[in-house]
Amino acid sequence: MTSLASLQTEQKNVKTSNIDAVSSLEICQMINEEDDTVAKAVKTCLPQIAAAIDVIVPRLLAGGRVIYTGAGTSGRLGVLDASEIPPTFSAPPWQFVGLIAGGDEAIRNAVEGAEDLEDMGAADLAGLSPPANEKDVVVGIASSGRTPYVLGSLKYAQTLRAATVGLSCVRPSALEKFCDILIECVTGPEVITGSTRLKAGTATKMILNMISTGSQVRIGKTFGNFMVDLKTTNDKLRDRARRVVHDIVRSTSALDINQEKLLDQVLAQCDGEVKLSILVATLSCSPEEGKAKLLASSGSLKRAISKPNAMTTLNVLGLNCGTSIDVLQSKLSQSTECEKSMLTMLLGIDVALCRISSLASSNDVQIELISYTEVSVDPDIRNHVLRLCRPNQKAATTSLAEICDLNFALGKEFFRAIEESKVDLAEVDLIASHGQTLWHQPLGEDRSTLQMAEPSIIAHKSKRTVVSNFRVAELAAGRQGAPLAGFFEAGLLLDQKVTRISQNIGGMGNATVLPASSNSKSDELSPVYLAFDTGPGNVLIDAAMRILTDGKQHYDRDGILGAKGESEIDEDLVDSFLKSEPYFQRQPPKTTGRELFSDDISCALVKRMQASGKSPEAIIATITRITAESIARAYEQFVIPFLGEGHDIDEIYICGGGAYNPNILKHLQARFPESRVLKLNDAPTKLDPSAKEAVMFALLGYLCICGRSVPIAADAESLDPAILGVVTPGENYREILQKVVRAQDFGNIGKLGRILMLESKG
Repeated sequence: MTSLASLQTEQKNVKTSNIDAVSSLEICQMINEEDDTVAKAVKTCLPQIAAAIDVIVPRLLAGGRVIYTGAGTSGRLGVLDASEIPPTFSAPPWQFVGLIAGGDEAIRNAVEGAEDLEDMGAADLAGLSPPANEKDVVVGIASSGRTPYVLGSLKYAQTLRAATVGLSCVRPSALEKFCDILIECVTGPEVITGSTRLKAGTATKMILNMISTGSQVRIGKTFGNFMVDLKTTNDKLRDRARRVVHDIVRSTSALDINQEKLLDQVLAQCDGEVKLSILVATLSCSPEEGKAKLLASSGSLKRAISKPNAMTTLNVLGLNCGTSIDVLQSKLSQSTECEKSMLTMLLGIDVALCRISSLASSNDVQIELISYTEVSVDPDIRNHVLRLCRPNQKAATTSLAEICDLNFALGKEFFRAIEESKVDLAEVDLIASHGQTLWHQPLGEDRSTLQMAEPSIIAHKSKRTVVSNFRVAELAAGRQGAPLAGFFEAGLLLDQKVTRISQNIGGMGNATVLPASSNSKSDELSPVYLAFDTGPGNVLIDAAMRILTDGKQHYDRDGILGAKGESEIDEDLVDSFLKSEPYFQRQPPKTTGRELFSDDISCALVKRMQASGKSPEAIIATITRITAESIARAYEQFVIPFLGEGHDIDEIYICGGGAYNPNILKHLQARFPESRVLKLNDAPTKLDPSAKEAVMFALLGYLCICGRSVPIAADAESLDPAILGVVTPGENYREILQKVVRAQDFGNIGKLGRILMLESKG
């Protein structure tokens, strides 16, 4: 454990070293200047505080409690915050609980030595009525990050599978090992050395305010920023209640609420309940009807007031280029085999027409896949793209004119794909086009990305509004822009009791991890998920097949060739390759592409094994094993630690071309025998896996035009929300804005719940 003397809060504050030799005013100025730093320290912890709120809300809705534990000032602040919630938000008195080392006596008088009793932290949790359990959230508060009483409570809470949050004012903290979320608000040396009731205490109170207030807001205890669940227990609160009802109702009700008698009459009918009074006045219903509506909306006034059929529904056409050429950085060799392998790659455009809906009273979205078509790309366009993407093949002489020409040509090609899909554009509200990725450099300060297929061409020819350029906003927000599918897979596979991984094996492999413990019954929460690229998917296997067959076979159909060579796999080569490439050891968030796992890599592997006398079957089996084992090791290195001790991977769903290679699935099943390894077709999603990417881009277009941001992965470099996409107006632009801007869920930032696939009605 970190020594007390080394803690930041125990260091001497040089700015106040002469505090005993100055005037009273100067003392106040010193303290005030130090307090000015507290809010800045709290600001650095906002993502972790928000994560704590997101963990707390579903447990409160499920009947759980928030239990603060602490000693001394930390314990008193927990007791204070817990005691303020019932009168402020009409929360039941058992919902927020404050435990302090030494019991209630310690609230007013110090109980010496109580904080040193680790066992008492567990005993106090067990002594609650009912005892602490898996529905609860235990928030351990310790400015020093090492208080035994708090550590004992968190350790015990973990054995119960309760959620755990740690709050300290130092870094590093001993709390880290015993909590799901750690809030480390480093406030630095105190005005009076070691007196953590000062800056550390102020920071603690601010953070507890955010946690309790934020959770109450999220469960519907406010309407806007009005307290609508307050208890009118005194004259001040009765006056506030009248003002709240007046201000909210006057603009939405036909009732002349400005008449004081009428206002008092409504409040009296509703027994002084502010929320019910607003509902009765707004909807002109009886108190009994109002109570029923509030019950049906889980107590949310906003949902109760909103019309049940206030649904934003759009028909969105999703376009995705089936094999993105993210290879501008590829270091393709001059070898004939590799040249051939690139030129024989096939490009296709996926066209998915989706009917997407969301209720104003819900954060879930519903998607009906009306039609799905795959259209081949013109070979001349394909070759034009490939020529531009070969940096070692005279791409340096590419002119701006050629780039512009290609952009417009791709725009026309995407529109041709729409025409060939036979979609009736009169039925389409919006087109969401990912375009063709030509460049993606996601790391460092110079990160950038480029997708082409001019949206103005598509908008002009289709007469429909187009949303495109989805990855740009992700990079601008400081993230990597790939994989984008994580939020979509998380929403599809959301489950309360099962930990799932959606493993896409396309050109590259990418995993979306959805822990069971992060799922919620509340549709106000975005799922917590981890998303990253595991490494190569089919890219090395496909290149090897083209090389070994002189371009006659582009992939190992059904894994037949690889299966014949399984007994000859070069395990040493697999191990050395995975250990020598730094990408595999890099912590998420991370993304990769052909800039790292290019055809050159496959060429080198093939030549190395040919030199040692390996058969084509053994070569394909070995390279297939590299893909499968890279996925398995990624789970061991990153996923299992993310899930935490005692949490297993229950189901692994494979999608992409790799789902049809039984050798990959068999190896993953052998590596994770306790998990179910299945194709995404077998998941309860009602979605054709082939259409997944195009449907996802349709949803991204829908969210963009509705002003909604996309949930962010737990491992993201930045948690700043971003609305993904650039809008290119079509002839129906005003019409579509009229549909979405007036909707009650417009701009529902960062609150995407489940993604529900509906059976197509045709």
